[in-house]
Amino acid sequence: MKEREAARRYFGQPGFARFLRLLERQYSASRHGVRGYVTLSAVTDEERKTLDAFYQTYTPPAPDQTRRYSLQKFERLLRESRYALTVPELLALLRGAPVLTREQREAQTDARWRAMIEAALEQALPGWRLEPPGDDTSASGGSSPDEGESAKEGKPLYAGRPANDCVAPSACGSVSDVPSPPTVGSADARLAAWVRGLAAERVPGSRTLRLVFGQSPEQAQRCLRDCVRALRRLDEPGGARPVRLPVLAAEVTGDAHALDWKQPLGRLFWWGLEAVSGSGNRQPAIQVADTSGGAADWPAASPSSDATGVSASRASAADALDGQDAPDALDGQHAPDAPDGQDTPDAPGVPDTPDAPGVPDTPEVPDAPNVPDGGHRQALLIREGYRRGGVADDDLSSQVMLYAPELFGEWEERVLTLRQAERLVSGQLEGLTADRIFMVENPSVFAEVIDAARRLSGTGDRTKGRVALSQPVVVCGSGQPTTAVIRLLDGLLGASAARTLQYAGDLDAAGLGIANGLRYRYPAMYRAWRMDAATYRRYAAHGIPLGESECARLRASEAVWDVELVEAMLERRVKLHQELWSDELVQDVLRGMRRVE
Repeated sequence: MKEREAARRYFGQPGFARFLRLLERQYSASRHGVRGYVTLSAVTDEERKTLDAFYQTYTPPAPDQTRRYSLQKFERLLRESRYALTVPELLALLRGAPVLTREQREAQTDARWRAMIEAALEQALPGWRLEPPGDDTSASGGSSPDEGESAKEGKPLYAGRPANDCVAPSACGSVSDVPSPPTVGSADARLAAWVRGLAAERVPGSRTLRLVFGQSPEQAQRCLRDCVRALRRLDEPGGARPVRLPVLAAEVTGDAHALDWKQPLGRLFWWGLEAVSGSGNRQPAIQVADTSGGAADWPAASPSSDATGVSASRASAADALDGQDAPDALDGQHAPDAPDGQDTPDAPGVPDTPDAPGVPDTPEVPDAPNVPDGGHRQALLIREGYRRGGVADDDLSSQVMLYAPELFGEWEERVLTLRQAERLVSGQLEGLTADRIFMVENPSVFAEVIDAARRLSGTGDRTKGRVALSQPVVVCGSGQPTTAVIRLLDGLLGASAARTLQYAGDLDAAGLGIANGLRYRYPAMYRAWRMDAATYRRYAAHGIPLGESECARLRASEAVWDVELVEAMLERRVKLHQELWSDELVQDVLRGMRRVE
């Protein structure tokens, strides 16, 4: 005890203070302890004398002197001194608590991480546990020679649980429904493999959970517990499918919005659903146009699917999706109202079309990161993941306004939900004769077009066949296109390779963003409709001044269909709403309604 007090007094000298502070910083930042040198600049006379005495050397005084002190020599001399201490022992003595290297801190964090996962499993499914930490498969996903195919398919990670040990009505339907040890290839085996992958941080969902863990291990434990319970709830024998996402969330957590994509639990659940449903072995039901104008958004399943059930192609998207906060447009009606002049999302709890992909964390498809259309594609990908796993997403809130007399037999607009748009896509669009799809950004212009088309349709006696009119197809995007809009456009444009999309929007940064998103998604079919420099210059005198932030967005924009447009907008510094030239848009549509005698 006397030697410890003597060490405190000796190394408490002012001449050691700066040296020891830098020593502790370097030691705690290192992985392997004492390495390298401590460099002191502008060494004071007191520091020089104190350190020279300890290092058993002499340095002549000099102004603004910089000196390097070997840490290995410091530790050797410290061990050989009367105090017989190591560097970590000395730092602990001076600080009053152990000072850990980065490697030691990471090991402690990893141990807490694994303990958190074990505790979450025990809460969700008592009696189930991870494999021992020394098992190679838990860290690398590999298998030992005697495990055969069972490890590749998701070897059972858990011991069985007692038949009378049910977690709660929300987790187990009855005593007979309690989980038993998973069998090879079963949903339980895939769940087991995915949880093992979470522990090893090698599967999609790991970053999402790790981010929560970094904020609060207790919250991460609840998050994983509820996720496992929700996934098990879907696999209950005799359970009704599909289950509505808010209904499932309320049954498991009591909060109908707990599994919304904007919540970390919701994103973790989605990745677990991908793994447990074995989506890597299924062909997606929804396909959207790729950059070549084809119809393949996600590649077909391949043998590269791993034991988690997530194919390599979908797992490669994890780096973009996983760990991301929900973009505003994924928040649905739970998001705050957008400021004036901005578009608001429409789909509660389930992703719709984000305005601005690219996040730690907006989800993006693997083959098209940071592109204008990424939001639409990621929203469809997420919705399809729910559906494959037996979860019904919100297909009512997302809506689209459509005017298509040929489809409905009447010259009236229809407001279609996503559900109705998908039904149209699946069965009614093949026989449509229109060779152009007109799309406007704003509902007021949509109404003007419909009114004019209806008036024109009444000028001929269509019932006797004397005058026939080509019946237009007009879509209203209502600002940023919703998922319902995109699914409808996918169907309309996918039904005929010769069909084009004529898009007219506001001449501002947001309008150009929408236009570029559509151009990226439908490159062979997209046509800018009165979104050109000539139109802009004609109406610029009636424009609204642009703010600096809007000008900055414009400078980052492009209009490849008219390279002079952005330049003209930056020169005049005003934005224009398409209502200014709505008469021209109306006349374009009416000219397309060809008269046939």
